Amino acid sequence: MEINVKLIIIIVFIGSIFAGGYAILEKNKSVKLSQLHSGYKLQPKDWEVFLQCWQEKRLHQLDQGNADFLRFGNETVKHKSIEFPNLQDIPLPKSFLDFHESYQRLGGAYRETSIADGIGMFAPSEVQLLSSYLLEYLESNNEFSFESDDESYYKYGVEQDTAQQRTSYKQNAIVVGQYGWDDYELIVLYPDSKTQDGEMETAIFGLASDARTPSFVEMMKQLAVFFLSAPDSMPLYPQPTVAKSCAGKLTLVNVWWK
Repeated sequence: MEINVKLIIIIVFIGSIFAGGYAILEKNKSVKLSQLHSGYKLQPKDWEVFLQCWQEKRLHQLDQGNADFLRFGNETVKHKSIEFPNLQDIPLPKSFLDFHESYQRLGGAYRETSIADGIGMFAPSEVQLLSSYLLEYLESNNEFSFESDDESYYKYGVEQDTAQQRTSYKQNAIVVGQYGWDDYELIVLYPDSKTQDGEMETAIFGLASDARTPSFVEMMKQLAVFFLSAPDSMPLYPQPTVAKSCAGKLTLVNVWWK
């Protein structure tokens, strides 16, 4: 009898462990980006260190076309202010504003508006809604509307399935740059998907998939690896790889994605 009681206790104990683990998994399924912190505690001076690293590495890679995504020291470009007249008072994430402040301070040149040279970050005056910039893309995307569920969508880092999308987030997307030669290869912010501390989910559009990060700063870290170290592959890169590049200069707190 005593043995049976002990056995029952052991079974109940093991069952509680599995039940607890299952409860945690169920809880994680419902976690949204708005419940998580981006880990961004940096200042414009931190961006300057990152951008200076980018500049130094770029000087050794001018024979590679994609290396000219960020360009520095162009005296013909004069930056008067960091205002975004096309966004109608939409609050922008701190990491995005800190980047522009630092980039301008270092004499950074923005994307040329000609078709021949479309790669680069948009000047503040050119940053605009996707619906205004490339309506055809948005309309085409709407024809095949897709809304991934929370469990599938809110995954970041190398665990992300880049085929997961939310068409609804693209309706108010903000175009901030172009990373490739094709018109659709854009960098966008999603105002409808924010972290607990106000950073916006950021995406780069691909031919059949979108790579997404929890914040603009994480996307710029990913792009640093792409342009300076791994032009033959596409984001997303694992955090150990990111840390070894210039992106390691932008240290985030309590990174929860791999």
